Amino acid sequence: DYPLQINKVYALKFRGLIGVIPHALIVTSCFVVFSWPYLNQPLLWKFILFLGIIHLIQDWLKVRIGAIRPGNYFWFYILDQLLHIGAISLLFKTNLKNLPPPVANGNFLITLYNNNTLILYLIALIIASYNGLYMITNFKKTFLKKNGMYKPFDKWFGIIERGIILSLFFAGWKFLLFLPVTFLLRPLACHTICKRIKSEERFKETPEMVYSWVIAITTGIIFYFILHSPYFQR
Repeated sequence: DYPLQINKVYALKFRGLIGVIPHALIVTSCFVVFSWPYLNQPLLWKFILFLGIIHLIQDWLKVRIGAIRPGNYFWFYILDQLLHIGAISLLFKTNLKNLPPPVANGNFLITLYNNNTLILYLIALIIASYNGLYMITNFKKTFLKKNGMYKPFDKWFGIIERGIILSLFFAGWKFLLFLPVTFLLRPLACHTICKRIKSEERFKETPEMVYSWVIAITTGIIFYFILHSPYFQR
């Protein structure tokens, strides 16, 4: 749901439980879309409804607690993500875990759906790009006492930058030779595009660059080992 959580939807969360509903509906819709080959399973619909309600309550509590203890944004964010993953993982306690992969029969979409490498890449891409944005923001709020949203250019440049770096780890070890080149993207943008659009000063700061690179590289390394692990390859 990260790409669909625009600033307006995010701002609504601070208006109480009602304000969290649009975000919860987006999340629930994503569960439905990504479960589409199995939507003929009544238990799946019940599980999706359960996840939607849990997500609604959890996000509402996160906002409430964050307002009471504003100095712990980063830790609340990490805990929030772990709880979301934990809730989804409850699926493995149900009979849904025994459902076989959908049969493609020439269906291109189902072929993509069954491509575990592609799914793993998309998960890693979301973690590095969009999740990275929120990790950096909450890290700075908690430890550097710097608040504020990113301007569109700064936000999307960071997302694309981390996405490119992450992609090199999935493209093959030979492509990692281009990793040093990706470190030139931001300095190059600073000397060209930034002069025309007047980006924020923090965009040019060394720590800002390092935050983005560390998240992308760390995610890339972790998922590289997952991709090449015996469990995933079997």
